Amino acid sequence: MKIKKDQIEEHSKLTSRLRDASEVVHEAIEAYNTAAANEWDKVKDALAKYNETVADADGFRDSVASAARDFFDGKSERWQEGEKGQAAAEFADTWEVEMSEAELDDPEPVDAPDFAEIDAFEQLPMEPS
Repeated sequence: MKIKKDQIEEHSKLTSRLRDASEVVHEAIEAYNTAAANEWDKVKDALAKYNETVADADGFRDSVASAARDFFDGKSERWQEGEKGQAAAEFADTWEVEMSEAELDDPEPVDAPDFAEIDAFEQLPMEPS
């Protein structure tokens, strides 16, 4: 069997369309990766500001915890072992939990497929060998 002339032309047109469409995909992925990188900078800036606030809040938390612990430590052993002392110790313990900064991993850019099928399609024989 041999491929007809109109089929050869259709094959050629489809090969061109495949290449054109793959180029559009490459351009769209490039545009997406560029936009994502630009937006990621905004995310990193926002995260840095958030982490600054976490540091401020953790400093406040630490000062309250220290004051509560100092208050507890300044009392007699009898008071510490009593009901009020136990409540004060629990209060201080609650405030001693440190806060952690938030972390995000950089996103991976999108990679374009290799479109190997285009070459395979283009290299299909037009007649038996």
